[in-house]
Amino acid sequence: MNTKDILQAIQQKIITVVAASSMPTMPIKFVDVPWNPPGDGRYLEVIFLPNNPSDQTWGDEEYHRGLFRILLHWQNKGSGSYTPLDYVSNIGKGFPKGERIGSVVKVLNKAKVNPPVEGEIETLYPVTIEYDTFFLE
Repeated sequence: MNTKDILQAIQQKIITVVAASSMPTMPIKFVDVPWNPPGDGRYLEVIFLPNNPSDQTWGDEEYHRGLFRILLHWQNKGSGSYTPLDYVSNIGKGFPKGERIGSVVKVLNKAKVNPPVEGEIETLYPVTIEYDTFFLE
């Protein structure tokens, strides 16, 4: 088990959650994958933030912890924030506290819908999910 396994499990879960959402064809930008943003400026971006504690076990076990953020990019067109806020809230519900993602990752807490960050061209709607793993090697 390594960081790649964790990232793959998270990305697969995001694909599943988005496919079951109210906007199932929303494009998703993944970590270090070539990308061309869609013309309407509306897409999800996955940000992976591992924060592994060092040497937290008695033996050779591995403990991984961190955050992943799903960031909705929503081009400002004067349509308000209700639709994107509802959308990211529902995406967050796809990651309930205690859920196992594959056999690798555990969601630590309820997903947090963070305040929007408004810019001139787009508004960003972040959802933050805390995870951890613990494996005997």
